[in-house]
Amino acid sequence: MKLLDNAINRAASSSLDEECVTAACTSEGISVEVFCDRISHAVALRYANGLYTFDYCDGVVNALYSYMLFHHKMVPPPFSMSVFLAFDEGEYHHTGDSRDVSPEERYTRPRITELLAGFRPVEPPTNSQ
Repeated sequence: MKLLDNAINRAASSSLDEECVTAACTSEGISVEVFCDRISHAVALRYANGLYTFDYCDGVVNALYSYMLFHHKMVPPPFSMSVFLAFDEGEYHHTGDSRDVSPEERYTRPRITELLAGFRPVEPPTNSQ
């Protein structure tokens, strides 16, 4: 959990790098895709529980998306991508919404609740001997 929290903090400060991700993946014996889902799930859960702000979470998922795109030449796995898009929807006022509508409350919060309800963790394969 400490490495996960470290990675979240690094992503929040836009300093998520290959060394941090490799250390977390190696320590936990997981792929970068599982790492992404674990980060995304932790951030979404902490947001839903009021522990993290929208801006903090938005920064983390944006950094995670950028990391995957630039270091691995791929978008995050489906769950992580859905969390990224949920926070993306809260970044701007949508056409047809009045200015007093909070995009975070109308789009992000309900989508995060929905994603958490349907979350099924992807776990690394186990070695059976």
